[in-house]
Amino acid sequence: MQAFCGGTLGVSVGRDWSCGACTIAQARTGRILDASAECTDSVHLYRTTWTRPPSRTFMDSSQSRTGTPLPPPPAACRKPLLFIVYYSVWGHIKVLADAVKKGIEDSGVANVEVYQVSETLPQETLDKMYAMKFDDPVLDPHDLAKADGFIFGVPTRFGSPATQIKTFWDATGSLWQRGALIGKHGAAFTSSSTQHGGQETTIMTFLTHFVHHGVIYVPLGYSSKILHDQTEVIGGSPWGAGTITGNDGSKMPSQKELELAVHQVIDSGSPW
Repeated sequence: MQAFCGGTLGVSVGRDWSCGACTIAQARTGRILDASAECTDSVHLYRTTWTRPPSRTFMDSSQSRTGTPLPPPPAACRKPLLFIVYYSVWGHIKVLADAVKKGIEDSGVANVEVYQVSETLPQETLDKMYAMKFDDPVLDPHDLAKADGFIFGVPTRFGSPATQIKTFWDATGSLWQRGALIGKHGAAFTSSSTQHGGQETTIMTFLTHFVHHGVIYVPLGYSSKILHDQTEVIGGSPWGAGTITGNDGSKMPSQKELELAVHQVIDSGSPW
């Protein structure tokens, strides 16, 4: 078939006709090119006819073309890095965060780091609230992009996330602008003083941050039989794990609530 080409016409492996530029590119890339679609050096007015290429000898997968060892596996082969990020005043969310951290470490599915968000209340107010202090480092919002996924501990305030959590996300505008969190996975757990104190609405409201950043949410669903347990009052819902603290905050997370929090991150179909 006739072809009009700026290069020198010639015969190459895998086709009847191609231009010289395609032949060179083919040799460099080690694959057969479609001249009509992939050659940018010349103008083709035809589509070539394919023929079976000769058999090739494949080298050992651990060697390069020169026979030297290949570099270490790419980042995709390493364990993912998960951040647990929380806000806690009286320790309920902190206890859940520590349980999730231990569950991740015991399972070996990922590396994990625990952080808290910055406090927004003045110390005088915190003292009157008998707020607890924790040693976990405060996470810079811009560092959130370093994680492959994250789990947020979000306490309930009148059916929505605590202000400190929203303040953290309000500082992630630069991450949003460059799409730094798109495609990452995230989960959330919560707490409330009563059984119907807004655990579902808190996580639903919190998810607006994930949605706007393109983060894929990992819910609890009904993947654990504990959610069907009617023998005691248990925090959590299909939206995410949770704990019920009591009006005076004296009730710490139960064993079943701790198991739910770990289950959501490890066994509910999570991608890490």
